[in-house]
Amino acid sequence: MGYEAVYLEALEVRPERLEDVRRILKLQEENLLLSREAFADLLKRELPHLAGAFTPEGVGAFLNAPGAYLDADGYLHLGSVYNGGTEEEALLLSHFLPEGEVIVVSQEYEPLSGYLVLGEGKVAPLRAALLDDEGRAVWIG
Repeated sequence: MGYEAVYLEALEVRPERLEDVRRILKLQEENLLLSREAFADLLKRELPHLAGAFTPEGVGAFLNAPGAYLDADGYLHLGSVYNGGTEEEALLLSHFLPEGEVIVVSQEYEPLSGYLVLGEGKVAPLRAALLDDEGRAVWIG
C-alpha cells in the first residue's frame, strides 16, 4: 500500500543542470511504465555524467510524479509523488539544486518535513518546528 507525498514548492534548478532536468522529464514522460530500477538504469545510460546520482529509490521523485514540469524560470514542479518525499529522492535532487535550497515535503498523517541541500549528494533533514508571524516555517535540524 502506498502513500502520496507532496513537494510543496517549486525547486530552483541550477542553470547548468536545466538541460539534464529537461532530458529526465522527457524520459519520464516516455517511460511511465518502467520500474524504478529500469528507470534508474535508463538515466545512467542517458546521462552518464550523473550516473552516480541515479538510484532506484531516488528516481521515484521523477518517475512517480506524473505532473512534473520545469517552468520558464527554471523551477522544477514535482507536485504529488507516489511513495515520495524520501531522503533518497532529496539526495538525487541535490545534484540539480543550488546549495541552500530547501525541499519542502508534506505527507499524509506526517508533520511538514524537508531537506536542506548542502551540495551535490548531500542533504540535511529538516522538520518545521514553528511558524513565524507571516506563516512561514521555521526549520530545525
